Amino acid sequence: TIVELARANSCILVFLPGITDIADIQDDLESVPTSRVPLQVVVLHSMVPSEDQEAAIHPACEGHCKVILSTNIAETSITIPDASIVLDTGLRRSMVYDEGRRISCLTTNWISQASALQRQGRVGRVAPGRVIRLYTR
Repeated sequence: TIVELARANSCILVFLPGITDIADIQDDLESVPTSRVPLQVVVLHSMVPSEDQEAAIHPACEGHCKVILSTNIAETSITIPDASIVLDTGLRRSMVYDEGRRISCLTTNWISQASALQRQGRVGRVAPGRVIRLYTR
């Protein structure tokens, strides 16, 4: 789990498919009683104002583990220099047009191999990193 992976002065980047998933995990992490390493949870998605996205770039508070809960926005649009672990669900949400109903729908899909490589590339930039993929294909 995220709590077990947490190390002081480190950063875990978690890729989740959407905002609801991020909110659920954020609630779970914030309800954990005291963990051995305090967690500093940062949310990153398209609805977060750019000035608030800055929190993802800055190092964790002394002695804390920064946990960034992000959609695929963190694949390419932002560099997180202290990221040491990526947890990748392998999922993303995207708009797809449903011709039968003639509406656009938000669907959850598997990411491409290119996206998996982009996510992997988020760690190991400044120090050794690790990728944990929560999928097999």
